[in-house]
Amino acid sequence: MMEKEILLLTFKNKDKTLLIGTGQDIKITDIEGLISSDYKIHTKSSALQHGSIVTGTKVNERLIRVWFSIDTYNLTDELRQKLIHFFNPNDVINLKINYWHHQVQIDCLVQDFDEEEYTSFYDLLSFRLELKCPHPFFKSLDSFGKNIAENTANFYFPLAFAEVADTKHEKKKVFSFKTFSDVVTLQNDGDVDVGMIIELTAENGTVTNPKITNSETKQFIECIVEMQKGDVLIFNTNVGHKSIKLKRGDEITNVSNKINKQSTYFRLGLGQTKISYDASLNKTNLSVRIFFNPEYLGV
Repeated sequence: MMEKEILLLTFKNKDKTLLIGTGQDIKITDIEGLISSDYKIHTKSSALQHGSIVTGTKVNERLIRVWFSIDTYNLTDELRQKLIHFFNPNDVINLKINYWHHQVQIDCLVQDFDEEEYTSFYDLLSFRLELKCPHPFFKSLDSFGKNIAENTANFYFPLAFAEVADTKHEKKKVFSFKTFSDVVTLQNDGDVDVGMIIELTAENGTVTNPKITNSETKQFIECIVEMQKGDVLIFNTNVGHKSIKLKRGDEITNVSNKINKQSTYFRLGLGQTKISYDASLNKTNLSVRIFFNPEYLGV
């Protein structure tokens, strides 16, 4: 397969970065694994009926294979050493892909890395890289976030209230006001449900038992806790990271044991979802921000 007009791979391993592809000294000659991972369909059958019943589906871990060569002769030895030290099988590597301006990222591990055999003395130094991605979905480069109770623009710039001499009022500008909306609509344009990170901040005073609810499914997460002014409560509903943490000053405490036992670490479904917040006491003291990262089957 010929190199695409725009195909740039950006690898990041700790504080080191490596670029391969369009416009670089290391050129891609072939690549596999950008469309989708293999699927597994689980079924069960019965002696009393035809066919089988689907019990579940699964997207397997992703394998990405890249073939590339060093295109600049006088940099061959330098880049070869850089590649050898960069692709360490003990490290988790973040891979960002720019494919015709569609940009995504994925975390992976090196499963195989080796030089290709020479067929001619004049061949470019070429390599084969195989990456295993335990979580098979590509993610967008940035998390999307929304503040449920946000500041809303009030007037256009510039605006200043005139000074009123007899009341001793000074000239002031008013730029925004608090909406105190308790519902927000989130749009997940990815291919699968995703987890969220929800930050609840007691901005204006104490808050008792804050709660986040999916307005459509009625699933909720509630933490039985008394928040002090300035506290930040963090709900994480991502698979493998489900938790509730309380940040008070510089101290972060895991308070997952204080979850309401009927709670669910619910995920954000496809399309639009309405999320609301509440509390047993002082709901209006809360500022609530929700962050999520859409995930895709391919790029």
